[in-house]
Formats: sequence, structure tokens, C-alpha cells
Amino acid sequence: MSKKPVKVLWCSLLIVVLSFGTLGLVRTHVNSSQSRNNRLEAESITVRDQGFEPASLSRPPGRFLIAVDNRSHSANLEFQILQVGSNARYSKQMRGKQLRWREVIELPVGEFILTETNHPAWRCRITISPK
Repeated sequence: MSKKPVKVLWCSLLIVVLSFGTLGLVRTHVNSSQSRNNRLEAESITVRDQGFEPASLSRPPGRFLIAVDNRSHSANLEFQILQVGSNARYSKQMRGKQLRWREVIELPVGEFILTETNHPAWRCRITISPK
């Protein structure tokens, strides 16, 4: 094989490798920007014998992970998220000695109260503010 076809072959191979490398970088950049946009924020709430900590939280609209940890001495807790000024509600039961509730939820803009059915004084105000 003469030197000219070998040079052409190497040049072609280099172009192909660089093209795939560039496409890979573009694809990686697109995927990382998409994953940044799809990040899921978490709101951590602890249940103690005195009630919820924090007593209130505020966040922008959109999906989020509600993370409730039971550090009270109570079992069989039943949580409700009630929309202020509405009959809308969401309920979740923690059976027995279950210590954690993790769930992705999405609440509309407005005011909500997280309560526990058997402890009406336990309240956490959740404010979903417009962007």
C-alpha cells in the first residue's frame, strides 16, 4: 500500500473519531442540562412529640419529594395535607412503627396545612408561591 492511501485512511479515521467525540460531548451536555431541569427537590419534615419541625415551609410550584420522619413516640400516624379554603385533601397513613414517609407530590399554588388526624395541634404550614 502506498503512503497516499494510508494518509487518506488515517485522515478519514481521525475525522470519524472526532465526529463521534463531538457528538458525544453534545449529547452529554444535553443530558446534563435536562437532568438539571428534572432535579427533584426534597422537603424534610420531622414529627416529634411536640409536633412538626419545621412548623412552616415555603417553596415554588412543581413536583417535590415530601420526606416525613417519625421521631415521635406515636404509632399508626395518619397525615393529611389540607388546602386552606378548600375541601381538597391528601391522606397518608403510617402503620405501626413505620418511621418514614417518602413520596413525590405536586401541590398547586396556595396555602396548605399538614396535620396528623389524632394530634390536631400538630401543624405544618406549606406555602406554594408563584415563581
